[in-house]
Amino acid sequence: MLEGLARLKSKALNEKLTFEDVMKHILGLTDSEVKVYKALRSRWMTISELCEVLGAKRTTLQYMVNRLHNRGFLMREVRIPPRGGFMYAYRAVEIEKVRGMLRDLLTAIYYRALEALKESPR
Repeated sequence: MLEGLARLKSKALNEKLTFEDVMKHILGLTDSEVKVYKALRSRWMTISELCEVLGAKRTTLQYMVNRLHNRGFLMREVRIPPRGGFMYAYRAVEIEKVRGMLRDLLTAIYYRALEALKESPR
């Protein structure tokens, strides 16, 4: 992870960070999870709809969607089709919430780094 931070630091100081850089290298999403998040920014979708849009396997998308939902990147609602039963639909949380997650993470890292520097040998 520290090598990734060094590369990210170098890029942040010399280039413009992209949305993908932040989502992957700071918030810890995979390339595929970023694609799922971006696909769900504009509308609610079921896993079946997401499969059609992204062309990915259902089981793979179920895993990624559950991981993103559990980490707070996706909202989930129950849909009841006319024939009965239920299914879930998902949508990405607003970007403001992601900004808050980023701020909280960077703040925690900042304060832990300060504590580590207090403990450094003389």
